[in-house]
Amino acid sequence: MKGAVPYRDLNSYLKERFGLADYRLQSYEAIQRWHTLVFAAYAFVQYRRVRLLLTHPRATLPELPEVLAAHQHEHLRQTVCYIAALARRGWSDAKILADLTPT
Repeated sequence: MKGAVPYRDLNSYLKERFGLADYRLQSYEAIQRWHTLVFAAYAFVQYRRVRLLLTHPRATLPELPEVLAAHQHEHLRQTVCYIAALARRGWSDAKILADLTPT
């Protein structure tokens, strides 16, 4: 198979692909915090997925990609509204970009 990874290199390949190559170099506290953050994000997405059931118990659960797309759409809408509000206040393009992309 073209582009196949030899079995002996699979572990290294997967660690690199998933960004885990330097994972063990982190302190235990850093790893714990990372796991807490990932769990909190997962819990948030699952809450967003099932919250419709609180008011409509017979509703069907949306798929995770739909939940993520809706969440991204909300953020995009908020960002566009924020930019529009700044533009209405007379902010220049350069000032808006500087506000949105701090160094």
